[in-house]
Amino acid sequence: MSMTIAQLEQDRITNHPNAVRVLAYLAPNRMDWIVSCPFCGLHHQHGAADGDPGSAGLRSPHCPPGALRTQDYYLIPDGSIAAATLDKFRKMDRRRLRTLNREIEQRRSTEAIQRRLRREQAFAEAASVVARERISGA
Repeated sequence: MSMTIAQLEQDRITNHPNAVRVLAYLAPNRMDWIVSCPFCGLHHQHGAADGDPGSAGLRSPHCPPGALRTQDYYLIPDGSIAAATLDKFRKMDRRRLRTLNREIEQRRSTEAIQRRLRREQAFAEAASVVARERISGA
């Protein structure tokens, strides 16, 4: 069932009040919606059923692992984009992905250091207990 933009807006308000409203732009191939993700900052593609505005609606973001995706979003059609603009989005996304991957690696590195410090602290505490037992038992 194809819906108009007004019906999509009403469906979002009525059935998906917690979904984030995101403007969707029709790609040059007329088969994909392009959206700028409010969670990870990347541009995601979703099927557009040959440019039918009613093919928009509730979708799950395609955020990379480690991105702070909190919920689904609701696509509202808002025109189309040119191929040159889509290429520019893809270049921006490659830069953003590199930045995200660096942030994820830094987070993993920090978490690994924290795990190692906790293990070393637990070992030191255990060694202290053993030393106290030996002293008191001697």
